[in-house]
Amino acid sequence: MGIHHSHHLLERFADRYNADIIIATHTGLPWARALSNNRLFVNCGVLGRPANDGTTRVGYTILDAGDPKSLRTCRWNTITARWPLK
Repeated sequence: MGIHHSHHLLERFADRYNADIIIATHTGLPWARALSNNRLFVNCGVLGRPANDGTTRVGYTILDAGDPKSLRTCRWNTITARWPLK
């Protein structure tokens, strides 16, 4: 939630696509922003390469469809951690 994107732009995306929740990725940095009308914009992170934050960490977000406001972000260092999937 520390990433600063135009709140107005995120609202426009939700309006344009008539969406309650928009899930996107670009920077690899997981974050979420509550929007008007109980809508949500989530930047979910990325597993394929480290986040654009100068570290070797990757991350992803788990969103529960039954309770979309309860997000969980998972991050780990690609150098020191073993990949959970082979």
